Amino acid sequence: MTFATTSTSSALATPTPPQTGSSLPAPAQGAEAIRRIYSAAIQLSALDAEIGSLAEMLGDEDPEVVGQATADLEALLLGQEGGQLALIERCDTALSIADVLVGQAAMRRAQSKRLQALAQADEALLERLQDTAIKMLRLAHPDQTRISLPMHELKSRKSEAVVVDEDIVDPEKLPEDLRRVTYAADKAAIKTFLKAGGTHPGLALEKRTSWSVDSAK
Repeated sequence: MTFATTSTSSALATPTPPQTGSSLPAPAQGAEAIRRIYSAAIQLSALDAEIGSLAEMLGDEDPEVVGQATADLEALLLGQEGGQLALIERCDTALSIADVLVGQAAMRRAQSKRLQALAQADEALLERLQDTAIKMLRLAHPDQTRISLPMHELKSRKSEAVVVDEDIVDPEKLPEDLRRVTYAADKAAIKTFLKAGGTHPGLALEKRTSWSVDSAK
């Protein structure tokens, strides 16, 4: 009796070398690395299922069945070992791409801060230019609500704004209909409450495990 159970192992017996020299940008490499990790994990899961089926056949009363199952099981175990190596290499490649992205993200954050500072300087300057132009034109034309220039037109609009002088007004002492109160869960206090044995619907302490990734020295 012959069992066709070694096809999955052949795809994993020889790990594919990491594509460290890929010309793809890091984000594209990352997406491909994630796909390859899932592919290797799915193949390993399939191998585990086949190994479990063959292991059950080892208890068969037919010596031929047991012999064939033993041979196929040995082949699958070798394939599983190769698959684990492939998964390890693919995960390591993915983490190497992540290392590149760490530096890229830091560079972009620095660029973002620099560009934000430049944008803020531009905005401050444009406000000064606009304020100066409006002030001078209002002095020259105090009674006008519309001033036409060769390339611009200025219009005045009436509006109302509420001013709350916090040096004088204490919001907590305002009448209830003139203030707004917001509430937020105090997680530190809740943790202390639960650790002391307190209970409340919807509150619980959840055990979590976090992982960190360090580059090999």
